[in-house]
Amino acid sequence: MKKIVLLVVAMAAVVAVWFGISAWLDASRRHATVAERLGAARLLAAEADRQSDARVELDRVVKLDPEHVEARLLRARVLHALALNGDAQADLMAVMPKLDGDEKAHANLLLANVLVARYRGTLSDELFRLARNAYGEAQRVTATRAEAQFGSAMLLLEKGPNRDLDKARSLLEQLVATAPDAPQAAEARELLELLKPKDPAGG
Repeated sequence: MKKIVLLVVAMAAVVAVWFGISAWLDASRRHATVAERLGAARLLAAEADRQSDARVELDRVVKLDPEHVEARLLRARVLHALALNGDAQADLMAVMPKLDGDEKAHANLLLANVLVARYRGTLSDELFRLARNAYGEAQRVTATRAEAQFGSAMLLLEKGPNRDLDKARSLLEQLVATAPDAPQAAEARELLELLKPKDPAGG
């Protein structure tokens, strides 16, 4: 009887080891597939005319690993390029709690741009507020401050009930004053010229 018990225990141990090895092999294969698909997606996303193909690869990656932050961020960028902004917003909101520092600032900047694209089609006060907040978060970080200031100013220049030329002008002036060499500074100066209050005496 004792021998039978020992045999059963030994067999159970063997089965447990086998399942452990099998699970490890499955995880290893899944990791390799994710890495391969993600690498292909990066290359496709870099080409303007291959965004749909990039999305296919990224959908596969996210299906294999729904918590993959880089894949979700890249898919959000691709979805934005494809004008699928509702889906892009969902991906960004899913990963935002896992981000910090510059990575989170860049994600907030992308989220703001996604929300602005949605706002243009609806003029929703809620989307306007969310976009302003996302730009505000991006302005907290040096790496994204100038681009976020410019984006926020452009949002305020959008036609609709939330248009505010004075606030837009103020943001552009801040940008030019604090980041005169930023890529957005030259366009900000041009916009400031266009936004100058007209001299009543000059007609």
